[in-house]
Amino acid sequence: MTEKGIYTSGVTPFGYMTVPGKRFNKRGKELVYLVIDPSEAPIVQMIFDKSVREGYGSHRLASLLNSMEIKTHNGSGFQCNTINRILKNRAYCGYYISGNIVSPHLPHLQIIDEDTFDQAQIINGQRSEKNEEKTQMARNTKGKTLLSGNIYCAHCGSHMIATSYVDSHVRADGSKYEVRKQRYICCNKSRHRGVCEGQSAYVSDRIDGAVDMIVREYLSHIKTTAKSVALEKRYQNEIAEMKLQQREVEQENRKLKDRLSQLSAEISKSLTGESKFTPDMLSMAIENTQAELQKSEEMLVQLNFSLNNSQGAMKKLDHYYEQFRSWAEEFEDADLPERKMIICQLIREIRVSRGYGLDVVLDLNYEQFLAS
Repeated sequence: MTEKGIYTSGVTPFGYMTVPGKRFNKRGKELVYLVIDPSEAPIVQMIFDKSVREGYGSHRLASLLNSMEIKTHNGSGFQCNTINRILKNRAYCGYYISGNIVSPHLPHLQIIDEDTFDQAQIINGQRSEKNEEKTQMARNTKGKTLLSGNIYCAHCGSHMIATSYVDSHVRADGSKYEVRKQRYICCNKSRHRGVCEGQSAYVSDRIDGAVDMIVREYLSHIKTTAKSVALEKRYQNEIAEMKLQQREVEQENRKLKDRLSQLSAEISKSLTGESKFTPDMLSMAIENTQAELQKSEEMLVQLNFSLNNSQGAMKKLDHYYEQFRSWAEEFEDADLPERKMIICQLIREIRVSRGYGLDVVLDLNYEQFLAS
């Protein structure tokens, strides 16, 4: 029933409500329809918006909703796990979901667009404590510095974090000067975890100012890049790259099939003692070659699918271009949390070296529009 887009009841997600459907089951019980709750849907949109645009975490979002005296369907306050369930629930994109079964798209149930939902998954996935890989996303956006999550020490590769310190001295007239300032420090060096030849600390204003200028240059560039030119060039490059991969994989397939044929022919020689290989050696070689061939054929199927559905690739490119242009319009007037989230999504990594050297690596999804 879910595959056919039929509502099968169950727990009603926040943002929706049920209404009588004027239809009955075999036992005579009236069935219900799921519809968007006009009073709750804006709250769901706010949750996703603050997560993606302002970097709110689940704890901060729960506190915000509780301060607004908004209740869940069972009348209780919001908890972190309640927020996480909402952010992970693809049903808000307009689907019935039952286990691994997903219905066709149902526009009348869509509260969140697919791109916003996907971005929320990326942000929250990178913030997960279980994720030990390098991340570019800020765990929170409360701090007073511009960078968080994607800033690294160029000397040892360790994360850099923002801390505050009190700069104080006694003036000539005897009065005391005291002000709290921000700085970035290398976790590796500050906590004596390993050798690092970088500085102990970097004044945040100096780094933030330099990164701000770089980001403004990127945003200014995208403003002057015509959409038709940007998308067509990137699209053609992407298609050309996929076709090149396709040819390489097809060539590899032919080699593997030839090798498999040769190994199979060698079996009969091995059984008569005419081969320098034993049957066991040949059997293992055949098994390994078959495994490589299967992997190669699966890759070829995926490449063929991508080429045949190149319209989907164009749609993704369009989304990233529009997002880039949107940031270009918003950055100037955005507050600090919003600017921080724009930088986290636009820049994959910022490496800081002794003497305030900066190496800025853009996220590939956006770099493609600047590479020309």
